[in-house]
Amino acid sequence: MKKLVLIILVAFVATAFAPVQAQQKAKKEVKTNASVFEKSRGADPNIKMDKPTNDTKAVQPEKSRGDLCTITVNNYTPYGVDIYVDGDWVGTISAYTKAYTTTYPGTTKIYGKSIGGTFYWGPQTFDCEYSYTWNLWE
Repeated sequence: MKKLVLIILVAFVATAFAPVQAQQKAKKEVKTNASVFEKSRGADPNIKMDKPTNDTKAVQPEKSRGDLCTITVNNYTPYGVDIYVDGDWVGTISAYTKAYTTTYPGTTKIYGKSIGGTFYWGPQTFDCEYSYTWNLWE
């Protein structure tokens, strides 16, 4: 009887104090090659809010429930690239570097355009249930 109690006690202690692992999102990697941007008469339909040109304050987004999604952007090109998430400019990534951006849960559209406006990448749609790596190639 003492052995049974001892076994149950050891099993309880082992499971009670085992490190709790948070559920991690599955990782997906997406590769996108550059396309030549053909200038048209209208504005780029993938850009809602372009890079700011003055010091006006940005509007703070509403708080959302759920985990934020992280998108890693690897720029394997010789170009600086402006990155847009859901049409809004979030930053510029230098040539041959890595950057991270976060977005709220749900479907997200990410788009990249070279600083000179010659090349573009995407738009690429991501779903928040994964952690994404977006690789930009020439």
